[in-house]
Amino acid sequence: MAPWAAVHTVPIESDEKGRVTVSRVVSTGTLDCKEIVFSVDTGATKDHPADSGFYLASICRDGQTTWKWASAEPATPRWGALQ
Repeated sequence: MAPWAAVHTVPIESDEKGRVTVSRVVSTGTLDCKEIVFSVDTGATKDHPADSGFYLASICRDGQTTWKWASAEPATPRWGALQ
């Protein structure tokens, strides 16, 4: 398991953070993919306790070192009815 964070230079969306781990490796020939489980963690505030949402996604290797989303977008609550 490893921490992750997305910090936006332009405040269009809130910064996010959480944890990520690989749950399954899918590799055959030149296809090199992983199924990951990641959390989006929110800290406690005066009115709400800390919370974590967990999501499943697939990523595949693009070249030697770059990993890209294999699914259209990870499913998180901010997409609401668009899921």
